[in-house]
Amino acid sequence: MGAVVSASALAGIALVDSGTGPSITFSSFYVIPVALIAWRCPRWMALAFAFACASTWVVVDVTNERVSLSWFAYRWHLSSRLALLLSVASMLALLGRALDRERELARKDHLTGTFNSRAFYELAEREISRANRYGRPLTLVYVDVDDVTSVNDTLGHDAGDLLLQGWQASWSR
Repeated sequence: MGAVVSASALAGIALVDSGTGPSITFSSFYVIPVALIAWRCPRWMALAFAFACASTWVVVDVTNERVSLSWFAYRWHLSSRLALLLSVASMLALLGRALDRERELARKDHLTGTFNSRAFYELAEREISRANRYGRPLTLVYVDVDDVTSVNDTLGHDAGDLLLQGWQASWSR
């Protein structure tokens, strides 16, 4: 989906840019499709699309006769464009993955790897809506581990952590 939207955006930008003639350029807008694809698609795809955007940019420049620079100067200009687009693609792809990872970590207990209360309420709300939508009954199971505080107080936090990890490992089998 992201690739289709990005390709459509690139085609639209190139069309508008080529219609303006040699005096007006939409150069800064070529970053938009790269940003769109980098946010949700794999990094390799974002980098490949950055090359496609840079190539399209060159084609539009040549067809609009914007290449009045020397060959060396234009290659330098093209290299800077490509470096910009590759940087945007790389940074946004990495940022998107980091955000996904943080979102996942915010919903799991770091010790046991089980869902925390935030994830429980999100999943419960989703399942309640699904049960209501299809007119089906819903059963929820909620497990509360009592007296871990007393283990922590008497044997220490490491013992309490081991208890929770062992309990979670045996329960998830």
